[in-house]
Amino acid sequence: MKRVMKGLSLFIAIVFSFAFLSIPSARAFGEDLPFSDEISKTPSESYQYRTYDYVIDQYDINMIVNENNTLDITETITAYFNENMHGIIRMIPLTNEIQGVDGTTFENQAKVTDARVNHEYYTYEEDDLYKIQIGSMSRTVTGKQTYVIQYTYDLGKDPFQDADEFYYSLIGNGWDTAIGNVTFTITMPKAFDSSNLGFAAGEMGSTDDSNVKYQVRGNTITGSYEGIFEPSEGLTIHLDLPEGYFTSTNSLLTPSKNYQYHAYDYVLDKYDINMVVRENNVLDVTETITAYFNKNKHGIFRTIPLTNEIQRLDGTTSKNRVQISNVSVDHEYQVSKAQGIYKIQIGSASRTVTGEQTYVIQYTYNLGKDPLQDADELYYNLIGNEWDTVIGNVTFTITMPKEFDSSKLGFAKGLAGSSDSSNITYQVHGNTITGSYEGVLRPSEGLTVRTVLQEGNFVG
Repeated sequence: MKRVMKGLSLFIAIVFSFAFLSIPSARAFGEDLPFSDEISKTPSESYQYRTYDYVIDQYDINMIVNENNTLDITETITAYFNENMHGIIRMIPLTNEIQGVDGTTFENQAKVTDARVNHEYYTYEEDDLYKIQIGSMSRTVTGKQTYVIQYTYDLGKDPFQDADEFYYSLIGNGWDTAIGNVTFTITMPKAFDSSNLGFAAGEMGSTDDSNVKYQVRGNTITGSYEGIFEPSEGLTIHLDLPEGYFTSTNSLLTPSKNYQYHAYDYVLDKYDINMVVRENNVLDVTETITAYFNKNKHGIFRTIPLTNEIQRLDGTTSKNRVQISNVSVDHEYQVSKAQGIYKIQIGSASRTVTGEQTYVIQYTYNLGKDPLQDADELYYNLIGNEWDTVIGNVTFTITMPKEFDSSKLGFAKGLAGSSDSSNITYQVHGNTITGSYEGVLRPSEGLTVRTVLQEGNFVG
């Protein structure tokens, strides 16, 4: 099945800021190269491309497709500069346009992470593009230069309900120069029907697959394009797959990998609580929080109410004043108290961070006097309702001081007052409770544990 190429422009490069044009023009064209009127796969050796500022002699794509619909990509680009240039800019769209089998199109918000290059470079986002500027502004290059670019590309949520599809522009239609010697290796995560595999080459809208040679061995596709791409010509792969081939659960539960949360300044990808409950109704808490910053930020605030509000299933309520002590954080931090809130400010005022950051917070939480007369109880917000962002991959371990009746153990998640326990799974081994929440908590949503204990369980 042939597929019309769409404007995915996933591989766009422009040359930036060239200088020192006083060198002889014959030298700029590479006088040491034997130009030939014959057809060549290498643009710098072909006479017809000698007027180009630069050409790409080789373009190799090595791609590992993961089950969660993300791609680990290594591009090896050999450019030949006929003029003095500083380098190239590699631009990757953050919108992934997909064309369905019936001709309908979908747009997903994509994401680029873990970018790195074997030359001096820096990255930034602009006009819905992820840009990698490669080269030095203080010096220029001519002749042959090889760039190795690595990054992870998250294709976002699968838009199809009854099938999966892998659709990607190996070479986009945005290049402004000639590209020769294109090769590719694509490793799929599991077996697939190779009869549903196809390619399209040429200008946008082309269905031409001539000159594309490939073979499939196991889960790996290798191939090449036997010719030279002119400016604005590209190469696309499309592969129809059965529903469930991509299992994007991990991406959906990890906010930074889910396109719908990209507008947040920061998200929490993981939140683990390890809590030891003492016999005197005091909790020793260790929280390991993995945050992902989509924008430059100094850090996070961990705010803890100094009043423990209890809302029971029978409608009764209690309020206790609590104390927080023995605070420590593995980053620079400072603490303050105001309006019934204990605030831990984590991060440096003199520098900002982006991307993934992990914080380990430890403190002692004294629940105060037990409010019940004929029973004891543990009631605690494992995740409080104070967070202003989404939280994924929540896990917890609670160690009780002695044996307890696990049938009286319960959890609730959501806004304050919620009794919803869906998607919370846990198990009890001896005095230890371990569990997780299989979902993403929205801003102001929390997770609470409560268990009723025999009177006298807490002493002192």
